[in-house]
Amino acid sequence: MWQSYSNLRLAMNDLVAQPYSLAKRIEIAMYLEEIGDIRFIDILKKVLEQSLASQQGLESLWAYLSLASSKENTCNQEQLNQYLLQLTQTFASLLSAEQSQNFFETPSIEKAEELLASEQQEEKSSSHHLIAQCADQELEHYAVQLCAQDVKIKTQLKPIPFFSAFSSTLLQKIIPQLKLKTFEFADILVEEGEQSLGLYLLCSGKVNISRRNQKGDQIDLATLSHGAVVGEMALLTNSPRVATVTAKQRVQSISLLSDAYPLIEAEKDTIKALLSKQVGARMLQNLIKCSPIFQSISKESQQDLLNLFESEIAQAGDILVAQGKPGKGLFLILDGLIKINRRGELQYKWLREGDVFGEISLLNQSPATATCSAVRKTLLYRLSPEKFSMIKDHHPEVIQILSELSLYRSLDELYSLI
Repeated sequence: MWQSYSNLRLAMNDLVAQPYSLAKRIEIAMYLEEIGDIRFIDILKKVLEQSLASQQGLESLWAYLSLASSKENTCNQEQLNQYLLQLTQTFASLLSAEQSQNFFETPSIEKAEELLASEQQEEKSSSHHLIAQCADQELEHYAVQLCAQDVKIKTQLKPIPFFSAFSSTLLQKIIPQLKLKTFEFADILVEEGEQSLGLYLLCSGKVNISRRNQKGDQIDLATLSHGAVVGEMALLTNSPRVATVTAKQRVQSISLLSDAYPLIEAEKDTIKALLSKQVGARMLQNLIKCSPIFQSISKESQQDLLNLFESEIAQAGDILVAQGKPGKGLFLILDGLIKINRRGELQYKWLREGDVFGEISLLNQSPATATCSAVRKTLLYRLSPEKFSMIKDHHPEVIQILSELSLYRSLDELYSLI
């Protein structure tokens, strides 16, 4: 119980510093629920109504699920259904805004908080002092008072990755399948190599994304927080996890387990198109950190080089490069597994995320020396032979890296025949 009170104090201090935050109000409500203070229901109801009115999609979804899953919930089913209808309408508005690209610049909440900070410094200091001095029972009362303050948030249409791609009809089917899940510091949400069990939308807290490089060393790739989705790659390739996701602090998340994936079958093409764009952008950044090709050039040149590649998905069994035939380009593996075999060899070689293949035939302008095929569904970036010739003049350092790789593989082939 003491941990819940400690977390409550921290969340209240955050709310004093971020007076417009609906997310912090939800956090406070959840800590009050842990303590057993029934007034958390009133906080959730008010936050839900405010977030729906201001079209804050993530907060709306989070507050609704918190309310619907609570054992102490005093809402009847009719009221919950009304909230659900408003929620789906909010997401429909967010999707419509994204498709029409009618976004407009509005002062961010963070900017507003910066302005308030200078004007209300004394009041904040007083509030922080009061929170520190409050006994536990007094703390609960003050938390309710703090959350009761009216919040006026200017409507900002901000689509939520993944969920904003759902139609209203599908969203009504999906929401009952969503679950709230809490992870504590150092808990693993997703582990590299394991089979996918679902995806997570982060409501609060931060997570670290890491993966092993070719030497087996763990490399930190990114830190994700509020609004990010992790684990969605499985919807594209149905492949094992490509990275490990670890909580850097307490994390509140909304999970969609893989058991519910069949529900999205009717709209899978639309959803996968959106996911490909989101995942591709993230994985390209990972690729830059893991691939020796991109590490060899300046950051300014990396994006220029990436723009020359085109994405494609290979199904299990697809032959991407055939031994003895002209190469089809330079391939970068974003996610998946590629089998390499040469005629006469009994043992296969394997390539995975971050690896490159197809460079030998391009450099030597000769037929491919091995056959490369997809073991499972694989997401790739391909540089066509025509565009490959463009990088010779602009990025000679990349050609050098590829030449060294090509020489190593050629020697490897020679030794395997001895």
